[in-house]
Amino acid sequence: MFFYWFIFLGICDVAYGQVVIAPPAPSGGAELRKCLVKTALSQTHVRERTGRNDGLEVRKYLKILHLPEGTPYCGAFVEWVYRQCGINSNVQAPAVAYSWVRYPNRLVWNKESIRGKQSPQAGDVAVFTWKQRTGGIRHHSELVAEWQDDDEVEDFVTIGGNTSAPSFVKLKGEGVHRKLREKGGATIADHISSGIAPKPRPLF
Repeated sequence: MFFYWFIFLGICDVAYGQVVIAPPAPSGGAELRKCLVKTALSQTHVRERTGRNDGLEVRKYLKILHLPEGTPYCGAFVEWVYRQCGINSNVQAPAVAYSWVRYPNRLVWNKESIRGKQSPQAGDVAVFTWKQRTGGIRHHSELVAEWQDDDEVEDFVTIGGNTSAPSFVKLKGEGVHRKLREKGGATIADHISSGIAPKPRPLF
């Protein structure tokens, strides 16, 4: 089990792998989505103890996936939020950020090249991919908190763990934060509704 996790883990995280088909996501509606956002918001006070993926609250996110303190936890945070609302995401290796968007039948957004039967909604999972100066690739997952289905609105609101504080936050430090992200930089999957986006275009 641990060997499987650490093959993929990096800086929240560097991951590669084939795209797989997931079973239908658990059916659910507005109440589940409200629960996810409310639960995630309740954690925005969390800060890492020394800035090394550590601290009491960080340990509780990692514990549900049997991972040690110090492990990147953006994916573990999303999984923790889902479990608090009684949702089984059925995502394989949820600690790996990229895992949340490996299922084509759940994708609803990817730089406007992939659109499902519905627009992204609160409770969906957004994954961002950034190139690093060292030449590697970093993936990072966050929960969608607010989305405006308007092409003139370029940003959306997320809540995520293992991320830096935005400029308007008084309590600085790595931890759980509510952030404004660019739509164009996100790949988004719906793990709440069932039967969405059965045959989207390839992710990569």
